[in-house]
This record gives sequence, structure tokens and C-alpha cells, in this order.
Amino acid sequence: MSRSVSYTITPAEKKRRREMYLARIRENTVGFIARFQKMYDEMINEGLDRYIPKEMDEIKELLLQAKDAIEKDAEKAQNISRNIGRKISQIRPLAITVKNKIEIEEREKRAKLRALKANLESEIEEFLNDLYNNIDDPIIKDFAFDGYLNLKKDLSRDNQKISDLDSIKNNIRSEMANVEENAAKRAEDWRNNTKSKNKIESNKELINIYSEEIKLSQEVNQEEINTVLDDIKSIDIGNSSDKIATEIEKSIEKTNNT
Repeated sequence: MSRSVSYTITPAEKKRRREMYLARIRENTVGFIARFQKMYDEMINEGLDRYIPKEMDEIKELLLQAKDAIEKDAEKAQNISRNIGRKISQIRPLAITVKNKIEIEEREKRAKLRALKANLESEIEEFLNDLYNNIDDPIIKDFAFDGYLNLKKDLSRDNQKISDLDSIKNNIRSEMANVEENAAKRAEDWRNNTKSKNKIESNKELINIYSEEIKLSQEVNQEEINTVLDDIKSIDIGNSSDKIATEIEKSIEKTNNT
């Protein structure tokens, strides 16, 4: 008479497997965080942060969050790391595009300003210049230039009296606020369109990031590594970065679950 034997995993065994799983995630995530930190530092050293300060600040904050979570909650750190991977693959081509746009247009802007510049700028003109120069985001500042220039032309045409100084400044402040608000909307549209145009390049970078890190894995055998890399090579880079990241993560999970 034969008997069927059922095997029940004990709580201690479940705990052991869970700890091994988390240790594996932690080790992989530490590698990715180190790579993303290196990419971030390289962009800082190249001066690209001045062109995309908003995006760079976001990456910096996410890196801090991932490092803080790595020992406390490996799965949370992994999710943050994956978010960094999706974002950081997009921002280098964006920064280079912004840099090229600003450098090309800077000469034309300087020429327009020289044409308007008087021998001695008035207090009102200096006030307007300060409002414009205090716009931190270079893309918003770029899109605000035409509105700023039009206000400057108005000042050049008008013969303002010193008694009107306070009201003039208030009007200029209000006008520049409208200019900056409109520029911010246009800048956001431009950012999104540029990211869309750079999608293929960004997605290739995202795939390269994960592929190179997988090759450096010390715990996974070569056969498993090759299987994951083959899976990644077959991914359609025309997909969205989120879909690509999801497909890559599914392939990586094959090694995490072995």
C-alpha cells in the first residue's frame, strides 16, 4: 500500500527563504544604486545639472531615499531604484538637448539686448532685469525671454516719471509673473515633447544600465545571466520606458526566484 507524502514548509523555513530572497534583492539593488549614483555624479561633473535642475534634484532625492531604505526595507529600496533607472535614462539626452538649445539661442538673445541697451540703464530696467535673471529653471527662462524682451521694449518707448516708480514696479512684477507662468507651461510641454523624441535613445540607455549590472552579478550563474540578457535583447525599444522596465524586471525575477 502506497502512501502520498505531503511536505509542509515550516515557519522557520519560510523565514529562511524570505531572508535569502531579501538578501538577494538587497545585493542587486546596492549595485544599481551605486551605478545610478555614478551616473548622477558624472552629470554633475559635466555641468549638466544647470540645464535640468528640477530633474537632477529629483534624482538626488530618490538616491537618498533608496540608500536610506536599503537596510530597513529591501523591497522598497528596489522599487525606488527601479524608478531612478527609468528617470535617469531620460535626463542625459534631455540635458544635452537643453544645453544645445540655450547655447545656440544665447548669441541671438545677446544681440537683441544690445540693440535695446542704453548707455545707462534706469532703475526700472534694472528691476526688470533682476526679475528675469532670478528665474532659476533655464528652460522656463528661455521661453520667458520674448515676453521679457517685449516688456523691455515697452520701457524703452515710455518716458516714465520717477513719481510713478512704485506703481511701475508693481505693474512690471505682475507682467513678469504672467510671462513666467506662460513660459512654465510652454517649458513643460517642450520637456515632454523632447523626452518623447529622445525615447529610443533613452530606452537603449535604460536597457544598457540593467544589462551591464546583470553582467556584474556575482551570485547568479552564467547560464542564468545569459538567459536574462537574451530576454532583454528581445525587448522592443519602441515601447514606453515603464513597459520596458517592467519586462526587464520580470526577466530579473527569474534569477531572484532561483
